[in-house]
Amino acid sequence: MAPAEQLALMPGTEEFWSRRSLDELAEAQGVGVVESVEVLQDDTISEEEAEAFIAALEL
Repeated sequence: MAPAEQLALMPGTEEFWSRRSLDELAEAQGVGVVESVEVLQDDTISEEEAEAFIAALEL
């Protein structure tokens, strides 16, 4: 059985394939807009680790 066929057999999977806006997705997940990117910073890693991560993303 192909993976697509498996998904078709699972109840509730039609929601997975629906197209929703970012606002609709955020509401469904109970999250809001990030006001500042600083809240996303991980204070448990070193500056070198953060720089290596950014370099790996090629930003």
